[in-house]
Amino acid sequence: MAPIPPPKISRVNSMDVEFFRLDTTVEEIRNLSGRRCTLWTVIQDQLMNIESEAKTQEKQSINTCELNRSREHWTAADEEELAASVDASEANEYPRLRKRLRWDHGEVAGDKEELPEVRKNFVRVTMGYSAINDFKDRNVMVYVGILVPKRLGRDASSDPGEIGLTQYSTRFLALSLPDFMPSMVIDVSDPGQIRLFRVPENTRERYIALSYCWGGVSQAIMLRTGNMSNLTSSIDLQNLDPTIRDSIMVTRELGFKFLWVDALCIIQDDYDDKLKELRKMGDIYRNATFTIVASAAKDVKEGFLGKRAPTCETARDPDGQVQPVFEVQAEVDEPKGHEQQTMILIPDKLDEMEPWYERAWTLQELLFSRRRLQYRARQTTWICHCSESLVEDCDGWIGGMGNTYLNYSDQYLFRGLMALLRGGESAPPKTEILSHWYDLVEVYSGRKLSHRADRFPAISGIAREFAALLEDDYMSGFWRSDLARGLMWFPTLMEGDVVFGHKSGPSWSWASFEGRASWMQQRHTHWRQNQDFEILGDDIQPVSEVEPFGEVKVAELRIRGLVKSISMPSADENGFIQSEVGDQIVAVGFDYPNDDRLQLDYALTLELLVVVDSGDFGVDGLVLMEEGENRYSRVGLFEMDSIWPVKSSNRWEEEQTRGKNSPKEHQARLRSLWGEGSIREIVLI
Repeated sequence: MAPIPPPKISRVNSMDVEFFRLDTTVEEIRNLSGRRCTLWTVIQDQLMNIESEAKTQEKQSINTCELNRSREHWTAADEEELAASVDASEANEYPRLRKRLRWDHGEVAGDKEELPEVRKNFVRVTMGYSAINDFKDRNVMVYVGILVPKRLGRDASSDPGEIGLTQYSTRFLALSLPDFMPSMVIDVSDPGQIRLFRVPENTRERYIALSYCWGGVSQAIMLRTGNMSNLTSSIDLQNLDPTIRDSIMVTRELGFKFLWVDALCIIQDDYDDKLKELRKMGDIYRNATFTIVASAAKDVKEGFLGKRAPTCETARDPDGQVQPVFEVQAEVDEPKGHEQQTMILIPDKLDEMEPWYERAWTLQELLFSRRRLQYRARQTTWICHCSESLVEDCDGWIGGMGNTYLNYSDQYLFRGLMALLRGGESAPPKTEILSHWYDLVEVYSGRKLSHRADRFPAISGIAREFAALLEDDYMSGFWRSDLARGLMWFPTLMEGDVVFGHKSGPSWSWASFEGRASWMQQRHTHWRQNQDFEILGDDIQPVSEVEPFGEVKVAELRIRGLVKSISMPSADENGFIQSEVGDQIVAVGFDYPNDDRLQLDYALTLELLVVVDSGDFGVDGLVLMEEGENRYSRVGLFEMDSIWPVKSSNRWEEEQTRGKNSPKEHQARLRSLWGEGSIREIVLI
């Protein structure tokens, strides 16, 4: 193809697009399409559609403008009826062509175009491409223009001025090969067998990744040091678990050669190999062409290609009573006009939390996957984050928000976070990135893990991305630049949550808590690190030196700050736990209310460490318990709404009247409350 100056193609407004031109024929395009090239297949489909439209207009004697105008309100059945009226053999192919890419078109004056001799079946192809912003800027947006005689395929004069020409243009996303491939994949290309394939270092081919729930069961076949040789030779498909078998079937049916499955592509009994592959997890899902998500299957034994129950059978309330189901015709705005779609709506409360959304490991698999083909209990959905705008589609009934209907799936939170991970020309403010991190941890910490030791590893891939965005040090779930505010997490128990026992890991980290951790957003923006609070040093030792975002064996903070001893607080008549500091009331909340060390009638001494100033009048901090000489663990939080005495019954009105005190006055009052010698150095473990 010869390079040319940018032509006037509709929907192309980028100065960075490079254009090329090729004069060819319908037959040559058909041959190129037969080689399974996406570009030529797109052009071939459009040429077939042009010919099909011409046949329809001739046999039905319908004016082109009238036909297109009337079809704005047609259903799929109308299209099929029209196709069958022309040629019954084309009834199936015709609707497919109508659903292809949308092409703009218009007539072109022949005497204004620099055209060669226009011969039979002449086609001029103009192509331009430009990089678009996906995770690695690997995809390109392809702009295609084709110029054909108005009577394509008919004998035409060689004089361009005597023949009408029509220009069609469209654009679509083309995939380049991935920048990265996993160390091993499953080769499913041979219909007779599958096998484990070691990927040579410089090999780059498209592959699909699988995201699923292992469940509390042992998988039938997993890669181990002792069976690698056998699996690279051949794997018996029938011996694999149903979810793995189903994913292989989908991979084959969609024409892909390679599938990545963690249980079969990571050596499960080799700690070093697992650690090495864990560090690549973000790249594995990010570089996959798309991810198959088996969200409805609770474990690997369940599979996801089973027959679904009819909608009316699933629309029952908890008592088993059938609930109303509505089928409605919805009018959707499209660039070319309005499009009619049928939607089936069921009661929103019947949405059920699918197992995949409950697991901790699957969160980063969701965030790194650029495209997801998701098999749900009641529908299959497709979501693509690689185009200029989010693309979503589904089958089955629709409810809730958009096509992804599940209210519990945090789609809007994840959408913003995925855009952040993809990056762009300008990074958002650091405060916005940190806000995304806290939102993410709140969702992640409420998810389930089979092994408590995975609390850090299961979010390590995302933490690695945030470290690059923030250019900050990662400290056991927090960031050094915002550690004071980060330490102010509090446990949030959702309905049905039950937590027992003591913490595992550094007591000051949200990851030590067996449950959901949160930050009070309405207070978070008003928190400022207290003047006397300072991190003097830290001793954080990961289990593996090559994985600073994974498990830790030691995590200690050396802190200087205002520390005050109090007796074990008591509960008031409403059950709120309170203590007194000077003439002020302190509200106390324990991380584990059922901690047997913290019974209210015990003669126990606790420590209050001031961490942040809250607004203009209050302070918040940590409740600590001594574990050894000057070594303390966190057992809860405290908050003091105001450090100033209140003389009237209306605290808010009095504070507004008093006005804002200077930082120096605020700190002097606080030191007075905490007492002489209250600034101490301690170790938080």
